[in-house]
Amino acid sequence: MNTSWFAPRVKLAIVLTRQQSSHDDQIFNESIWRNMALIGVLCAVHPRSDLPAHPKAGLQAGGISLLMRGLRQLQTLGATKALVLIEKEGGLIQPALPSKWRGMDIIPVIRAIDLVTRLDDADEIIMIEEGVLVDARLVSHARMHPARQAMMVWEATSKNGVRASRIDPTYSFASVLKTSGNMVRTIAKGLGDWDMEQTLIRQVAAQVDTALVVANDINTYDATALHAVPLHAVPLLWQPVSSAADEEVIADDLIASLHKTGQDWSTTFIHAPFEKFVMKGLLKQNFNMDYCAGAILGLGIISVCLVAVGWPRLALVLAIGFGMVTGIQQTIARLRIQIINWHKGFEIAVNIIAVSWCLALAYYVAKNSGTTTSWAIAVIIIIVSTSKGFLDKIFKELTGNRLSVFSPLDRQMKLFEGTCTVYLWCLIPFAIGAFWYWGIIFVAIYATLTFFWAQFRFLVNFREFLRVQSEK
Repeated sequence: MNTSWFAPRVKLAIVLTRQQSSHDDQIFNESIWRNMALIGVLCAVHPRSDLPAHPKAGLQAGGISLLMRGLRQLQTLGATKALVLIEKEGGLIQPALPSKWRGMDIIPVIRAIDLVTRLDDADEIIMIEEGVLVDARLVSHARMHPARQAMMVWEATSKNGVRASRIDPTYSFASVLKTSGNMVRTIAKGLGDWDMEQTLIRQVAAQVDTALVVANDINTYDATALHAVPLHAVPLLWQPVSSAADEEVIADDLIASLHKTGQDWSTTFIHAPFEKFVMKGLLKQNFNMDYCAGAILGLGIISVCLVAVGWPRLALVLAIGFGMVTGIQQTIARLRIQIINWHKGFEIAVNIIAVSWCLALAYYVAKNSGTTTSWAIAVIIIIVSTSKGFLDKIFKELTGNRLSVFSPLDRQMKLFEGTCTVYLWCLIPFAIGAFWYWGIIFVAIYATLTFFWAQFRFLVNFREFLRVQSEK
């Protein structure tokens, strides 16, 4: 990143340092810290390299602007207000800004000096650098650090460090910092025609009480077990961007972050690759997630109806497709830091469709074979599958860990675990030969074995959990 304009301002640095040190002693006591407000400060004043009339904050990341992504990250951490410094006199075309995001006020600020009246000295400020795709974990680590001022940094010689703004011979800025309202107000008062964002970075880095948090040291492993080897590393998202060409790099980074572990074989080998394949095109579209969820549920309902009216093969194809796209809208929402308004209702609806499909197949088999045992088999499948899900939920509530990844053995066996999507794929050979009765028998056996294995591992792992707890 270009740092050539970082000219030293020795006099201003000395003044600010002295003012900050003396004032901090007065305002940062325990009572003020308990009542401070978390406020975000972002900028949309640095022009793109390909379109100088547009700020870098407007570049797209997963169908939303980098600016909007930063605002959503701040709101997720509990920010009550976000101040966005914009440039009107320079002729920049500003990206669209809502006035609120899920209760967080979003306030455009035309001049840096206006920040003085918008902030209190005791406010806790989180600033995210403009024109950078920033991982939510970087923002969270800065926010949760116990120091009054914290700055996420890369080692200067690391892969990301060589591309970031150097703040000293050892470290480069990792695009997120936490500071006080007093610091921002002091800088805004004496800023003049200097760049607000980069001056703030330099002055926070210059404070003796600023904690430099090395992003390279953040544990990026998805480890949910108490004593197991971590599953896999999930690299931090961090990518400076300045033009539309860089948006393709962002899309690749976002898709690369979708790696899933602890999944059954149908998800691991079929659904996950399919999801990554279609995601790049979908991320560019600003879909309404609520409408997408409704369309997906509609596909599942149609599949259930087709089974009941005597079209089981076509219904199976649609059901498999339903299973493959069920998680896509949730994945897009997660990448865009967006909550689906009826997320819990969606999950309940998916489970209802799964149960209905099983009952519809039992009805079709009973109608065409003249036997009612298919109903009993369907009930067995529903009971053991529901019980398996209940075991998983209880284990997570008791231990804080997922049963399927508690130990290396559990993670290995998870690949062979029966799930709704696995059962649908297993029905394919039976559908080809129209042996639907034997198909549901096979699924019932698969589901029952899955439940008893989960029950056995629940007891073994919970005993191990209690042993570990007793030794602490």
